[in-house]
Amino acid sequence: MSILKPALIFTSAFMLLSFGPARVFSPALSPSDMQTIAEIQALSASIRADCKSMTLDDFHLEMEPAYLRDISRKLAVKCMSGQ
Repeated sequence: MSILKPALIFTSAFMLLSFGPARVFSPALSPSDMQTIAEIQALSASIRADCKSMTLDDFHLEMEPAYLRDISRKLAVKCMSGQ
């Protein structure tokens, strides 16, 4: 597993948050897959709670590649507003 920069982790998490928690009910998923989905949903809820107390400076958007900054800023603002 590679180590990602914190800013890219935030971007990935915000993108996940923008689509909301996924509810997957499929008999084709293995127990391991279901556990992974549950962990992602728990992380999503935790990030959503943490975002409410953050400021835009906490997201370090200057570390994002230029082509991701606009969407990262929009997602950060959305997260901070609790949406």
